[in-house]
Amino acid sequence: MNESHSGASFDGCWSAVAQFLRAAHVSDVFGLPSDDLTALAELSSAGVRMVVCRDQRNAMHMATGYAQRLGKPAVCIVGKGPAVSNLVTGLLEAATSRTPVLVLAVSTPPDRQHAGAFQDCDQLAMVRATVKRALRVDDAGRVPAVLQQAWSAASSGAPGPVFVEFGEQLLSAAIPPPVSWAIGPERTEGFVPPADSAALALLGQASRPLIVVGGGARRADAGAAVLELAEMIGAGIVCTASGRGAVDETHTQFLGLVGLYGRPVVTELLASTDLVISIGSRLEETATVGWPVPASTPVIQVNIAADDCLHEFCGPVVEGDAGAVIGAWTRELKVGDPGGRLDPGWTAGIANCRSLLFEESATTVWEQQREPGIKIAELLWALRSATSTDITLVQENGLLDMWTYFFPYFLASQGDRVVAPSEQTALGFGAAAAVGAGVAAPDVPVVAVVGDGAFTMFAADLPTAAENRAGVVYLVLCNGGYGWLQAEADAHGTDDYRFADPQRPLPLISAAGVSTVTVLDKNKMLDQLTTAIDLAAEGEVVVALVPTDLADMPPGIADFVNGTERVAQTVAQTPPKE
Repeated sequence: MNESHSGASFDGCWSAVAQFLRAAHVSDVFGLPSDDLTALAELSSAGVRMVVCRDQRNAMHMATGYAQRLGKPAVCIVGKGPAVSNLVTGLLEAATSRTPVLVLAVSTPPDRQHAGAFQDCDQLAMVRATVKRALRVDDAGRVPAVLQQAWSAASSGAPGPVFVEFGEQLLSAAIPPPVSWAIGPERTEGFVPPADSAALALLGQASRPLIVVGGGARRADAGAAVLELAEMIGAGIVCTASGRGAVDETHTQFLGLVGLYGRPVVTELLASTDLVISIGSRLEETATVGWPVPASTPVIQVNIAADDCLHEFCGPVVEGDAGAVIGAWTRELKVGDPGGRLDPGWTAGIANCRSLLFEESATTVWEQQREPGIKIAELLWALRSATSTDITLVQENGLLDMWTYFFPYFLASQGDRVVAPSEQTALGFGAAAAVGAGVAAPDVPVVAVVGDGAFTMFAADLPTAAENRAGVVYLVLCNGGYGWLQAEADAHGTDDYRFADPQRPLPLISAAGVSTVTVLDKNKMLDQLTTAIDLAAEGEVVVALVPTDLADMPPGIADFVNGTERVAQTVAQTPPKE
């Protein structure tokens, strides 16, 4: 896409940035500007809103949540020195989740570097390990070209964050305008499998296929294509944590998450598959922990970049856009009529597995409803009942909020979207990313299920959420700190330190424009959640404090913490014995 530009030189680098972002149809950016507030004025004049944050780490997480929810690059703007170092956790999270974010910062002018200048440091060295590209601009004539290059790099191939720093001498320099702005490359559509495609051959032969859906399938908006392929070949469908929301979880072949968050009945079924099709996943440790698939079972891996595939598995690697690859497979398989090889017992096993998952969850909720206090499974069950419209679910990865990963306690239907942390699981990511998701889709209420430890890390930017009418309900599971560390300490008999204490006072919420409710009464819980979601749909921010018990862990997690099921990532298991 090209946007023409004509006129005089830009008055400083931020003027050039603002006009580039307008050409790229960017409406919102996140960050905390440097002492020179020119960026704010230039963005405003270009019709770009800056969501001014209190903490740069939160700003980066917000930008990541925005990009994940919107499906296109986000922008984060900060100052220099410690402002950049505060970004690093967010950069790591965005890089690992393959989220495109353009990060813009300022830096010491060349003539003052290494000469005792205020906040001078090697910012490029600081961020290089956590970004796709790290670029510095000192020549005024290079500013437009570098902006275009950085935007393309962030969104091309395996997407990710790109860092650009401007020498401070460019803040007031005359920036020559480009003839036109090139906003990202034109991309070819479609995928043509080779005539001797090993992947197609395996798909045509499989009688018990299984599809693993990862975050790459969600980024490619490949959910409909995945379901069409699954129906055609009779595959069971599971997803990774970052793959939530890619497919409609009400589909009869969907069986929840795999690995750490999988249930035993699903693991048992996976052990008998004769083909795994991994779509948009790096098959990281949380997805393959307790992996029951024999080493001799072929695994087809589809990723936008082949270097995201693991070669510890046997089976072909396919490089390409997930939707395009699956679409090509589906067209080829229609000609060959693959359905004849499907094992009827596999089809029955998928249906039985899904039925057992719903029976297990219904039983768990029924039991919790009869226990004192609010339990998390019943809270999630009530949340689903309280939503009469589509929502964006944002997840953290603490001890108790991991309940959201266990299917079907919360079931993401076709219109719902899910924003989840990568396997880095940066503490506080979900709480901040929820603001970005709300800004990205203001007409869709956001529900963020977070622990009080993560929420406390984010809390400085709670006013930011309210000021920008992010429309978020925070379900804050309060156990008085860091539940996972406390569970580890309890499992090892460590009494010297306390990481969590449910008897601690609930977090004090004092941000203007934020409503607070404490969920204590089972009989009022549904009405409280319904009211909160209705308020979020109008742009309000609601914090629902839910006192919890450390013992209320998700199924299987207690055994994992205690070590009885703590196993390293295993990709070379021998076939199970009869």
